Order: sequence, then structure tokens, then C-alpha cells
Amino acid sequence: MVSTEQNAALLGCRLQVVTAPGPGAVAVIQLTSGSDQAAIWLRRKILSGSSADQPAAADHGMSVGRIYYGRWNGEDLIIVRTSQSTFEIQCHGGRIAIDCIRNDLQEAGATEDVTGDGQHSSTIQEQIEREVERRLPTARSRKLAGLILSQATNSLCDDLAQLKSADAASAAVAVIRQRLVRWQNVVDHLTEPWRVVLAGAPNVGKSSLLNAIAGMERSIVFDQPGTTRDIVEVDTVIDGWAFRFVDTAGIRLEGDAGQIESLGIQQSYLAASEGDVLCLVVDDRPESQASIERLMPSNLPKHTVVVRNKCDLETEATVSLCASTPFGALPRIMVSASTGHGLPALLQWIKLAMVPEEPTRETAIPILPIWR
Repeated sequence: MVSTEQNAALLGCRLQVVTAPGPGAVAVIQLTSGSDQAAIWLRRKILSGSSADQPAAADHGMSVGRIYYGRWNGEDLIIVRTSQSTFEIQCHGGRIAIDCIRNDLQEAGATEDVTGDGQHSSTIQEQIEREVERRLPTARSRKLAGLILSQATNSLCDDLAQLKSADAASAAVAVIRQRLVRWQNVVDHLTEPWRVVLAGAPNVGKSSLLNAIAGMERSIVFDQPGTTRDIVEVDTVIDGWAFRFVDTAGIRLEGDAGQIESLGIQQSYLAASEGDVLCLVVDDRPESQASIERLMPSNLPKHTVVVRNKCDLETEATVSLCASTPFGALPRIMVSASTGHGLPALLQWIKLAMVPEEPTRETAIPILPIWR
């Protein structure tokens, strides 16, 4: 039997025998906890009786990825802390050794995670690791890959385990949910880019702006209304975050456009309504601003910015003209697709609109559903 203090050490922990049923050469028992208290308990268990200075060493717990050798009730074994939340106890595969370790863990407060048909259920940690494996190949930058990988070793498993097992009305659950929901906006965008739509009248320089951002001639640039008739998309990365810039057909009264161009304008409206960020591109011509004011919907996306292109050609008069338009309530950024002026400020504004606060690798991001 273990002491009362030891009984509390593994409360909330779950154990599983993750090797096949029946006797074998080696058995693996997985303990899901993530608690340093559990790590200290396990290390003391396998070091107990070895030497006088071992308890002090045990108090340092266990490091992730390190192999610890020891004895458990006379049996040689090893323990590996495979992640911040998971320990693997590898022992002799006979039933006596497995049952002995299982009983000790249960006496110390751990519960066995077994489904109704006698098969071991998938732990939260295993679900997280599978989701990490699924998402990782589609990460679009080193930063995003690092954030995905870190979910297997940070506090996410502990947070989800508490949400799944604790009283839904408890204060602790409310705190955890609030912490995880805070990052819900970035979950899907670890692998999928945010959409940034460039909309505006013909010839305001949307395609030139897209080419300047992408660094290549992706869109056709020509001084003739209606050149861009199809949606053109370019993926790029801003400060490690993935964005998809969408160049749309110039918006003008459909009576002035042909049938094919009218279809392109309809696609522009659709793209603008589905974008995460809308850039209303205008130039120094009053008609470029008037066409957007007349044709764009009143319920603009939350993250909408007026992009004054061709600022290298502007005068004081045209700048004051822009200030007097209904766009005054929207943020306004002056850029030049030809010289690159203002582009860093525009990209930074877009990035901060979507990611106002940067998560770190220690941040638990709910890549699995938030229970309760």
C-alpha cells in the first residue's frame, strides 16, 4: 500500500496498457498526466531504496524525451516522458509485472481508461498527436509548423482532460475555456491562409499591387478596363502567418461592362463578402472612389481598409479630396505598387488585423474540439 500523500499524487491521471493483450516480451503502460507531481512520484518509485541521495534527485521530476532506468517492486524497467503530458512505463510483458504496476498506479489515484468492449480507448494525448500529424504536412511556414508541433508537448492535453472530466459549471472549467477560446480564431489558419481581397474600380492598380506583394508577374497589368475577369489568387507569408491575396475584376456599373466582364464583377462581390480582410483600392481619380462608394455593400467586413495606390503621383489636393469622402471612418494607408512605398505598413496592418496577439509554443491552441 502507499501513503496518503502518495495517494494524492496521481489523482486525475489515466493509465492504459497500450500493448496487445496477453503475455509478451515487453509491455508498455501509458500514464497521462503532465503533472510534475506525477513525474516526481514515478521517479521516486523506481529509485526508492537505491541510495540515500536518490530522493533529492527524484524531486527534479523527469525531462521530456529522456530515458529513466530503475526497478519497480523488484522488476527492471524504464520510464520515458514522451511529452509534457504523457509517460510510458516499459516493463516485462508477463501479466504479473503488468498487474503489479497497474495496481500501484491505481492505488496512487490513477484510473484506467478502458472502453466498454475491453479495448483501450484513445487518450486525449493520442488524439492530439494524430491531429498534429494530420496538420503538419500542410503547415505553410516554419513558425506555423512549430506551433502545431508544440501542441503535443504543452498544456493542451491537460486543459482538454480537465474540460472533459470536470464539472462544466466549475470556475476552473470556465477559466480553461476562456483561455482556449481566445485562440480559436487561429486554429484553422495554422494550415489554411486568411483571405485578403483586393477590390476597386478598374485601373486603380489592384493587379500591380498584387504583383508587388507576390514579387512576381502573376496578374496581367494593362491600362484597359476589364482586363482582370477571373479571380486571381496568390499565397504569401507575413511574419510567419499564411495569407492568400485575391485580385478581383474592377467594379463598375454593369451596364458599362460586357457579359463576360459582368460575370467577373459578380465574382468580385462574392469574393469581397467571403474575405477575412477587404482592401478597397482607390487612386487619385475621384471616379475611382465614387464607383466604390456607389457599388460596394454598406455592411463591409469588420477588417476593411482603404488602400490609396499610386501615392507617388498624388498631390496635396488629391490627398485632401480623399479625406472628405465617406471613407473617412475607415483606416487609410497610402501605397505605391510601382515604388513599394507603404507596402510594409499595409502588410503589417493586415497581419495585426488577423493576429493581434502572437501565440508562443507554450500556448495551448485548441486543435481538438473544446469539450463542455
